[in-house]
Amino acid sequence: MVLSMPNDADTCELWANKAWTPVDVASVLTKYTGRKLRCRECHGAVRAHSAGKDGMRPHFEHLIGHSDCSLGHYFNGTQTRHHKALA
Repeated sequence: MVLSMPNDADTCELWANKAWTPVDVASVLTKYTGRKLRCRECHGAVRAHSAGKDGMRPHFEHLIGHSDCSLGHYFNGTQTRHHKALA
C-alpha cells in the first residue's frame, strides 16, 4: 500500500499491513475511515475531523486528552508517551 502525503499536511499513523504508516488527514477522511489511528508523537489513539463550518481546518484530535503531547492544543510543555499508547 502506498500512501501519498503532502509535506505540510497534518499527519497521524495508520495501522496497515501489520505496521504503522504515516498518513495525512485528507486521506483518512476519504479513504481510510474506520481504521486504527494513532498520534505520531505520543502514540495515543486519535480521530480525524473534517473542516468545520466555523473555519476550523481538518485535523486530528486525541480520543483521550494528553497534556504531555505537543501536537495537542492543551500541551503543558513536557513531552511523554500517552498513558494508553497504541503499540
